[in-house]
Amino acid sequence: MSNWKCVFETNCKQALSDAEVNGDMDLAVDWLRKRGVAVAAKKSDRTANDGLVGLHCADGIVSVVEVNSETDFVARNDVFQSAVTSIGKAAIELGGQTLRTIDPLELGLLKVGNETISELLTRCTATVGESLRLKRAFTLSGDVIGTYVHNVRGVGCGTQVAAVVLDVGDASARREEIQDLANALAMHTVGAQPMFLSSIPEEFQNKEKELEKERLLQELQTDGKEIDPEVAEKRVDKKVDKLMKKLSNESVFINQVFVGLPSPLAPKAKDIKGLLAAAGKTLGTTINIKAGLRVQVGAEEYVEMLP
Repeated sequence: MSNWKCVFETNCKQALSDAEVNGDMDLAVDWLRKRGVAVAAKKSDRTANDGLVGLHCADGIVSVVEVNSETDFVARNDVFQSAVTSIGKAAIELGGQTLRTIDPLELGLLKVGNETISELLTRCTATVGESLRLKRAFTLSGDVIGTYVHNVRGVGCGTQVAAVVLDVGDASARREEIQDLANALAMHTVGAQPMFLSSIPEEFQNKEKELEKERLLQELQTDGKEIDPEVAEKRVDKKVDKLMKKLSNESVFINQVFVGLPSPLAPKAKDIKGLLAAAGKTLGTTINIKAGLRVQVGAEEYVEMLP
């Protein structure tokens, strides 16, 4: 066993056995973060699940469905890909809200031809020889919806998809260019992976501040240098403020630096907020992001972005 692994396991055992933690996994993660064991605190963005995420567009509605298989081999199978595409098309009828999370059990009852989606998956399981699972599904609705499918496999299927709903004051103005902008923002969502739309929720931000403050104070104490508590507090507060600003720039959609090619509507814009403002000025209208969604196959969590 490597030294790193020994240290990692020791830290985890210490966290779980701490009197305040008392075996609680979430509290153990916080315990580790406060002591600077950042790597141990990060949950893996991947699980053992494989499969595909399907995206389908029709009549101002976009559906996103994730169907899991046991192996990547089956995810490349035409039968499986066709099933994911069919499920995505069926999910369209459940749309209507700006962003809706659909219960897989509800979706499983919808018909695809002469069979329900649940029956379709059962039949496909017998064909491909692996257990298949409808993990999650969503619909987005709006006048302008940008979409992007990453690592395309089959029709409208890939390993990761994103969709962005735009609120445009005059959607008829240069519609094709607005759609291109929306698609570019969806591609940006996969590349930059924002967590929030316009701001960090207060509860999340307060927790991050608390964790970072305790970690930095721990670092000062372990340096072995004597320092006035008041001075230490001020020094740590300044560092925490810088870290929170960095977090906002990296995790909030409108604050992020645009990672796509320069838009002809706003060639000089650097961040998303500036891009939307400049593009709106060019078109003589207003453009805002109403909602966003990113789903990656096999990930423990997905990202919904709402105001």
